[in-house]
Amino acid sequence: MDALPDSAQTLNFQLDRKMTMVNYDLHRLQDALNDALSPTYFVQALSTLIPDLERLAALPGGAKFAFELVLKLAGNLNSHGGAAPSTPDDSAEFYERLDEVMLEVVRARLEQGEDWALQRDVRRMEKTAGYLRTYNGVEGYFPRSLGVMGEEAHLRGSSGAGGGGGRA
Repeated sequence: MDALPDSAQTLNFQLDRKMTMVNYDLHRLQDALNDALSPTYFVQALSTLIPDLERLAALPGGAKFAFELVLKLAGNLNSHGGAAPSTPDDSAEFYERLDEVMLEVVRARLEQGEDWALQRDVRRMEKTAGYLRTYNGVEGYFPRSLGVMGEEAHLRGSSGAGGGGGRA
């Protein structure tokens, strides 16, 4: 499958669906237990999706899809409480691992020179980071990725290249 021209799009669709199903199952399990599951449980379940995201990012054209799915995966943990103050270790490690994956995705997108509305994505991620910091106590929401993206957006802005106009 990886050699076909639309492999990235096909894998993106499959991973998006798989991610949605895992998240739904976690919510359903928590509801059925009538008790809160620990963030550790969610981290373990969601972490199983990371290798597939890395595989998607490595495909031609896959980095733009992987970018959105990495954000979605982080959002899935956020919807389950993120880094709860009582158990920050596993969640913090998960966010660090996602930042590593996102950093590779960002670098791939920048190397490919795609038309990317970079400044829009920086603002979107900074807004989420602010929310998570304020309401969930999460400090490490893609800090290295945001640093690289912010620097590139600044360079684009100062060179007159703009933030990219196309849809990522």
